[in-house]
Amino acid sequence: MNRLKDVTDTCFKIDENDLKVEFQTLSPNFIKRGTFSDDRIHEIKKQVLDIEELIRNNDNEVAKLNSEIEKLTNHADGIDYMIAVTSGILAGVIDSVFVGEFSTNNGNWKKARAFSNKSVNKIVMSAAKKAGYKGKRLDGAIKFLEDHYKLASDNVSANKYSHHLDDFAHHPTPIGLLCSILMQFTETSFFAFQDGTVCMEALPCAITKDGTLIGKDFITKIIFGTFNWAMHLISDMSGSNKTAGHGMGIPGPFLSMLKEMSALPIFRDSALPKAINDAFVKAHFDLRGEIAATMMQSVPVLINEAMVRGLYLVYHLYLEFKEKKELANVEWSKVLPWGNRTIVRMLTIATATFTVIDLADAGIRSFIKAKGINPAFFTHFILQVNFVGIGRLAIACYTD
Repeated sequence: MNRLKDVTDTCFKIDENDLKVEFQTLSPNFIKRGTFSDDRIHEIKKQVLDIEELIRNNDNEVAKLNSEIEKLTNHADGIDYMIAVTSGILAGVIDSVFVGEFSTNNGNWKKARAFSNKSVNKIVMSAAKKAGYKGKRLDGAIKFLEDHYKLASDNVSANKYSHHLDDFAHHPTPIGLLCSILMQFTETSFFAFQDGTVCMEALPCAITKDGTLIGKDFITKIIFGTFNWAMHLISDMSGSNKTAGHGMGIPGPFLSMLKEMSALPIFRDSALPKAINDAFVKAHFDLRGEIAATMMQSVPVLINEAMVRGLYLVYHLYLEFKEKKELANVEWSKVLPWGNRTIVRMLTIATATFTVIDLADAGIRSFIKAKGINPAFFTHFILQVNFVGIGRLAIACYTD
């Protein structure tokens, strides 16, 4: 301590905000005498620079975190919420008036169905040609695919209703694929009928011995259960070769999933199985119908999305310009309608509003047409509800 006093020139004390610091300066003579070597001085300077660099890095990290917090914070005000709700209501009205229930008597639906039929027919022709078909007729393409890519459950005796709907192996869903693969290994087909009955029936010997239907080893079973399954579904998309382009095709993913749900014990004794069957058989709501429905139902959903994002852009550009006074000073990250929590929350509210209106409208219209709660009510409801809107709501909720 005495030695330090001998070599110090000045003693400093700082007392501020409960922080007390005392430090002293070393005399140049002390350094010259070699008490502090040049290496030691360089080491101290390096440590000071390292500390300063660490502080700068921490400041940058804090700035980044603050920016992320800003983006992930919902800053919506009353007008933002009003925009979201109003947009959802308007989109719901558009869906009710211009989209409505899937029907072959509706002019707009006829046009959408004609387009989907044409698109599906092109898919079937393209798949057949890639598989080796040389003809130009759709019925020939369907027969070619049917002959080369058979499905073991296609002619099972238990298939007494609409086998494209009742046979799970004919569903273009993960459950359909699973049932197709299981059928290869268990030699059992899986069905669910319109009366709620669920059936697992062993394949006849004639089928199990047919080398083109059931694989002989693990690899061929997987190939038959996946690739052949997919190609067979394509052959059924446009109906059979006798009713090419017009006959009943396979159910779409939505109706297939509803059919699979109806096989659960909680739904078997309800009106759901028959409602699904009526939608498929009587209303011809197959895959082509679902494609047409998706086209039609996407319109109000897209309008809802565009209205929310567009009005957000206008309103928040106005707020920024009002605050910053000049367009050059506008923070566009606060204006652009994506990449922030506010627009995500607005879209959740808008899509939820749209879906509530759509479900209420579908329920009321179905009740009136069916004259009460009965199997016909559920059939109309399935054909009326906007499944694209429900899907968009699920995405919005997940994102939010």
